Amino acid sequence: LNVCEIFREKCENVKHLKGA
Repeated sequence: LNVCEIFREKCENVKHLKGA
């Protein structure tokens, strides 16, 4: 499961953390 799906609000943060 992608964290983005779980934390859609923090999706931007996750993208920066995972660099996706």
